Formats: sequence, structure tokens, C-alpha cells
Amino acid sequence: MKWSRARVIIISAASGFVLLAAGTVAGAAIAVPIDGSGVIYGCYTTKANATASHMLVLQDVGTACPPNETAIKWNQTGPQGPAGPAGPAGQAGPAGPTGPAGVQGPKGDTGATGPAGLVGAVGAAGPAGADGNTVLNGTGAPAVSVGNNGDFYLDTTADVLYGPKVSGGWPSNGVSLAGKPGTPGATGPAGPAGPAGPAGPAGPAVSSLDSLNGAPCNNGQGSTQVSYGTGDSVTIQCVPLFPPKTFPAGNQPGAIAFDGTHLWVANQTGDLTVLNTDGSTAFSAGAGGVTRPSAIAVDSAHHVWVTDAQFNDVTEFNPDGSIVGTFPVGTTPDGITYDGTHMWVANLNSSNVTELNPDGSVAGTFPLRNVGPAGSGIGPNAIAFDGTRIWVAVAATGTLNVLNTDGSSAFLAFASQPSAIAVDSTGHVWVADAQLNAALEFDPANGNEIGSTSVGTSPQAIAFDGTHMWVANNGSNNVTEINANGSVASTFRAGQAPLGIAFDGAHMWVTNNGSNNVTQLP
Repeated sequence: MKWSRARVIIISAASGFVLLAAGTVAGAAIAVPIDGSGVIYGCYTTKANATASHMLVLQDVGTACPPNETAIKWNQTGPQGPAGPAGPAGQAGPAGPTGPAGVQGPKGDTGATGPAGLVGAVGAAGPAGADGNTVLNGTGAPAVSVGNNGDFYLDTTADVLYGPKVSGGWPSNGVSLAGKPGTPGATGPAGPAGPAGPAGPAGPAVSSLDSLNGAPCNNGQGSTQVSYGTGDSVTIQCVPLFPPKTFPAGNQPGAIAFDGTHLWVANQTGDLTVLNTDGSTAFSAGAGGVTRPSAIAVDSAHHVWVTDAQFNDVTEFNPDGSIVGTFPVGTTPDGITYDGTHMWVANLNSSNVTELNPDGSVAGTFPLRNVGPAGSGIGPNAIAFDGTRIWVAVAATGTLNVLNTDGSSAFLAFASQPSAIAVDSTGHVWVADAQLNAALEFDPANGNEIGSTSVGTSPQAIAFDGTHMWVANNGSNNVTEINANGSVASTFRAGQAPLGIAFDGAHMWVTNNGSNNVTQLP
């Protein structure tokens, strides 16, 4: 092997090292002992000489050391010197790419309102709107094909308003627009006698006058036929079986109730006449405390509760006529009933029902269905308790609201113009209907009508005597007695415009609003 030596260093233990340099071999290529990264390569003698020195020879990069020499290398770079002064600023480089948007800053103050813009051109006309609702009319109830949803319909024959039409159908019952019957006018003078009529056909032969005695008279007087005479000469008269007894009351007597001892009569001009059961006057009550008494009910303590339609309250009386207290209710109270614990009051003009505690405080006020808004007069006019539920009549809409004793609605029943309500011993509910001139019988479980009995004209009051229903007919001045099966038992004469009826345990008593008295019936 051929070794190339360029420089020689003598390393002595005493003096460090001596770097010896020598020329290159003639004709050889130039080589260096330092590579491109500044590392110096060399070889030193492994064994020291007599002077304890080692010889270090710089060795060309990439060559091997001779025998008995050890390779060595080190970096010729010294420690970093101090930083030099900053050079001059270079030219500005090109703009870098846009950075991401920063977080939005707080909202600034609102600027001033700019000037109004110019008025734009008039737009094109929009499409025609849908037809509005209307009130139709005709005779009889409306057919399903008549009118559109939202329309109303007036039956001009019965003066009944239907509507609005909903989901293609009309309500089954409309609202009667006819007012209540007015007070009958005074009896006019008798007309002149008419000419004698032709003789009637001969009657059947009668073998015995006794066959006529006791035959019923059909004259509405509760009477029987009695014959007089012998042979072919016969006179027949209708003689009352029970001539009605009449006793004076106050002006325009209306409602009446029995407290177990006395009969209390509400005179619409502002006081109460209290009668003994023989018809004599026991005392008067309410003067100055009740202005327009409209309905009466009696509680289990025999206290008498009277509604005042003018002052919108109820006054409680002791049996002796002294006042216990007066308690506010709704507007124009027109009916009252007792459920064994509470009094229930039908308020005509506030279209609701008030429940009173025994102390007169209000236990609750409950809305009704099929009534008009407050103040319309399309509200309840009569009320009764059937032993389980409260029945409330709304004459203006032909509706009977049936309430649970918590005031919630149980169901509706329907009449034509219900004016008064009574309950029989089976719990069936009977309603006087002033438009149908009938007494209607209802199933208390579901409100279905189960019977109808024709009575007199414009019945306004109804009461039960334990066996029969009795109906006071305001327009025909008589009273109809009805059997339990709905047939008419008898008809009795009353005074002018009978308006109230009550049972004292032995007799029926009828108030005659037009003749200012009361009639006792058997």
C-alpha cells in the first residue's frame, strides 16, 4: 500500500503537539486532510519514541493510516464569535395571502336615518278575495245544501236563527228570536149576541135519566153532568165537583213555595205574602229588603231563599219572616233550587249559575252551554235538582244544561221553549214547554225525551204532588193534572194568567198574576 503524507505533527508529552508538514509525493494528485464540513483527519504513532512523544501526521481524507498508527479526526471550527452588526433592510417582499377573518367586534351606534326613497310604481291588483259570510232566510229549518260554512240562516216562519254553519252542517237547534209572552190584556167588552143557530139533530133515546148522572163534563172545570126533570123534559148542567177557592195576594203574584207550615208568595211589585194553609194571610215579609222577587226555594231548616231580579241577590228568611242575610249572585237571578246542602241560582242576564254555601257565601260560579253573552238575556230562566244533577233551562235557545254537583257539564237535553222544571218520585224530569204547549218527560240518566203530554196554552209553572204532575197554563187560565203515565187526569179553572204552582201536602196552590190572588185546588 502506498501512503500519502502531506503534513506531520510531533506530539510530545511535555509540549503538546508539533504539526509537521511535508510536500506531497511528486506526480501525485493533490489531496487534503480536511473534508467539506471542516473535519480534519490524521494518524498518530501508537507507541511513543525515546522522548515520550508521538508523531501525528495529517492524513488525506479517505485514506487509511499506516501500520502502528491510529486514525484521529477533529473539527477545525472554533467557538461561535459575537454577532455582527445588522445589515441594511432588504427590499419589501411581495404581499402574503390574506389571513383568516378576526372575531367580530362590538356593534357600533346606529347611524342616522337616511332620506326616504322614491315612491315605487303601483303594483298589479291582487286576486279577488273569498266571498264573505251572509245571513240567509227561508221558511222552515235550513237544508244541508243551503249556505256556506260561517253563514247564518233565519227561519222566518218560526223566528228561529240557525248558525253558524260548520263543517258543512247546520246546528240541529236554532235560537228563538221570539220574545216571552206578554201579560194578557184586559178582557174586552162582550160582543153582541149572534143569531140563533139551526136546531141540531135529535140525540139518542135515553131510557133512564139516571144514566146521565155522574158523566164527566169536558169543559175544563173539573165538574160532572147532573140532570134535572122527568119524562121528556130534561135539563143538563155541568156542576163543579170542587169549586176553586180563591184568596187575595199582593200585586202580580208569581213564584210560590211551601216551607212546611206556610205558603210564601212572591209579588213582583216587591214584597212577599205569607199564607196559612187555610188561605188566610199569616204575615207579609221582605218589604224594603226585596224589590223584585222572582223565585223561591226552601232549605232543610225551613229557611226561605228568595231571588231579587233587580238587585241581583238572594235573601234568606227565617220561617217567621225575619231576614237572616242577603247575598250577591249573578245578574237578573230568575230561578233557584236546593240540592240538600247548597242553593243553586240561575242568572238570566249573566248567562251562568251560582252555587251558594249554607252561610250564603259563593261556592262557585259555572258557565253554561248554548247561551248568549252576558247582558243578552239569552240565559237560564229555570232550575231544578233531580237528586243527582242540576237541570237548567234556557228558554231562548230551547236547551237544558245538565250539570254535575261540582258544576261541570254532564250533557245537554233539548226542548223548544222550556219555562219550568219539576222532578217526580222516580227521578224523571218534567219540563213545561211554553212553545209546544206541552209537558215533556226526560230520562235523568242521559237527557233523552221519553214522553210528551199536551196541556193548556203557554205553560209557565210545574209541580209534583207525589202522584201527579200539575201544570199552570198562563195563556189559557187553567191547570192541567197529569197521571204518571203521561195521560191527562183533569183540567181545572184558575184565575187570570197563572204563573206559579206549589203543593202543601194536601192541596195545589196556583198564583194568578193577572188577578192578584191565589187559587187552591183539590
